[in-house]
Amino acid sequence: MKNLLKNLRYYKLNTAALCCGLPLLVAAADEPPKKIMFVGDSISCGVGASKPANRFTTVAVDMLNKKAGKKAYVEVNVAVSGSTMTTHPWPYHQSSGYPYRLKNVAAVKPDIVVIQHGVNDNSGLCSLGEYVWSYRSFVREVKKLLPNVKIVCMTPSPMKKDDDAYDEWCNQACAAIQEIAAQENTMVAHSNMAFRKRMDFFPDGTHPNDGGYQIMAEALVAAIEENKVQSKNNFDFVIQRPGAYRLCGYMFIVSEEAAAKGNYTVFKNVSVNGWNYRADGPVKVVTTPLTYMQKPECKLSDGRKLDCNYRAYFKDGSWMLPATGGKMITAELTPVKTKK
Repeated sequence: MKNLLKNLRYYKLNTAALCCGLPLLVAAADEPPKKIMFVGDSISCGVGASKPANRFTTVAVDMLNKKAGKKAYVEVNVAVSGSTMTTHPWPYHQSSGYPYRLKNVAAVKPDIVVIQHGVNDNSGLCSLGEYVWSYRSFVREVKKLLPNVKIVCMTPSPMKKDDDAYDEWCNQACAAIQEIAAQENTMVAHSNMAFRKRMDFFPDGTHPNDGGYQIMAEALVAAIEENKVQSKNNFDFVIQRPGAYRLCGYMFIVSEEAAAKGNYTVFKNVSVNGWNYRADGPVKVVTTPLTYMQKPECKLSDGRKLDCNYRAYFKDGSWMLPATGGKMITAELTPVKTKK
C-alpha cells in the first residue's frame, strides 16, 4: 500500500466509494499543456515553408511533444509578417512594435514566450540602439505582467545577400540580445549560429525553407530543454565577426584570425571563476575594475597556464587566450595571494 501511494503523482478520494465504506484512489486529470507564445515576424509566420505545419514554431512544439510522449505544449502564434520589435510601424501600418505584443501576452498568459525579431528592424533602418531599447523594454514588461514566465530570446537569422551592412548590424544585434538575456535572466536560442555555412536554406535570401525551419526548431528545442537561464554572474557569449564586445562587465576581443573561417567564437559559463571557450584564433578577455581583489591565476584544462595582466590599482585583469583547435577548453581562475 505504501508503494502504491508513493507511485501515484495525484490522487483523490472517491466520495461515492467512501459512502460504501470502500475508499478508492483515482488518478487526477493530467496538467493542461503549457502555452508557448511566439512573437515574431514573417519567419515565425512560416513564409517560405511548403505548408504552415513546417514553420519552425509548429515543428518545435511537435518535437517537444514527441519527446514528452504526450501533448505537453501548445503553440500560440501571434507573429505578424513585416513587423518589427521597434515601436514605429514599418513597412505597413499594422506592423506595430512591442506594445501590441503585450496585449497578446496579457490575454493569453503563456508559460513560455519566444521572441524572434530583428530582420525587419534591420531592413527598416532602425538603429541598433532603438532596437535594443525596444527589445529589452518588451522583456521587462512581459516579466512584469507574468513574473513566472520563461522567455527565450532567439538571435536573428542571417540573410543570403551580399549586404555587409546587414551582416554587421545582425552581428551586433546578436551580441546585444545575449547581454539582454544575461541582464534580464532569460534563455537564448542561437538560431544565427545554427545556420553557420548553411545559407542554402534561404531560397529567397531572407526566409528559410522547410529544411531551414527544421534547423531553427532544433535550436529552439535545445534551448528549452537545456533550460539555462542566463545571468550577469554566469552567462554564455557566441559571436562570429571580429571586434571588441562588451557584456556584463567583460570585454571580449575577437581577432581577425579567430573569425577568418567564418566559425563562431564561443564562451560558456563566463564568471569570475573562469569560463569554457572555443576559438579558431587568439581572443582577449578583459574584466571590469574591482573584479579581482588579488591577482588571479589562469589554468587551462589542457595543462597550459596563462599570465594575467593584472592592474592592482583597478583590480581588473586581462588574458590573451590561445586558439583551441576546434575544442572546448576550460579556463579556471583562482586568486593568487600577494606577499605582504
